[in-house]
Amino acid sequence: MDQVSRIKPQYDQFGPVSSAVFSTFNDYLVERRYSNSTIRSYTASLKHFGFWLAKSPDFENEINHRTVQEFLDCHLPVCNCLAPFPQNLNNVRAALNHLLQMQGLSRFIESHDQTPLEVASAIEEFDCYLERICGLAEATRWYHRRHVRMFLLWLFVERPIEINNITPEAICRFVV
Repeated sequence: MDQVSRIKPQYDQFGPVSSAVFSTFNDYLVERRYSNSTIRSYTASLKHFGFWLAKSPDFENEINHRTVQEFLDCHLPVCNCLAPFPQNLNNVRAALNHLLQMQGLSRFIESHDQTPLEVASAIEEFDCYLERICGLAEATRWYHRRHVRMFLLWLFVERPIEINNITPEAICRFVV
């Protein structure tokens, strides 16, 4: 059985993601005290994005929200790139969010987010608690907000949020 030969990408294959961008991205993550394994993972995700962007005729090799959304929503789910690139949506999205922030842009927010006002208000209060009382960083709070939003939307599908209905049993049913 023949194996498909894997290519080892070179920086010149990454279009607008130049070696200078990789270097700056690495420094950005080091300054924020990310572990070496996380930096390697995020850099590999950046390589994947750059490789795809360089090969995509529909984009003008721009790094922006539109290209990140297209990559995450359309390319990643059906990716068949030969290079050994990461394809885990959560990790790749986290890496590209750092790339956007590094360039002074806001984080990527999924466009299909239609959170009801009551849930959005509860999430906002929860975020204030996480920041002011717990002292958590933005990236950590972002994940907590996302998980709590999913839980509240699951538990209170068609009814108002009532704190008394949040029981240990409900949490276990959601997690399992």
